Amino acid sequence: MFAIIIIITIFIITIFIIIIIIIIIIIIIIIIIIIIIIIIIIIIIIIIIIIIIIIITIIIIISSSSIIIIIIIIIIIINIIIIIIIIIIIIIIIIIIIIILLLLLLLLIIIIIIIIIMGLRAFRPA
Repeated sequence: MFAIIIIITIFIITIFIIIIIIIIIIIIIIIIIIIIIIIIIIIIIIIIIIIIIIIITIIIIISSSSIIIIIIIIIIIINIIIIIIIIIIIIIIIIIIIIILLLLLLLLIIIIIIIIIMGLRAFRPA
């Protein structure tokens, strides 16, 4: 009877561990997909901004070269570059935080598995 209880317990724990691992894998895949999508969006935005800057510059060169307009364009370009840099830094920070959280989750699971194994070893008949 005691052996049956141990076998059932081991079976339940094994299923639980497998489910946790599957969930973690799914979460990691989702996070990677989200990160890739964000990076693609940023690249598209940067390309669009560059195209707009080029078009504005061409228009300015063609039209009367007013010093005020040129200064405004330079300020806009500098602001856009700063915004892009800030966005990239934020994404890098988010990625680092996600990686740290996933590593902590993995560590937690390893600790739980070790505790479960130690517990099962305690139940083992002498």
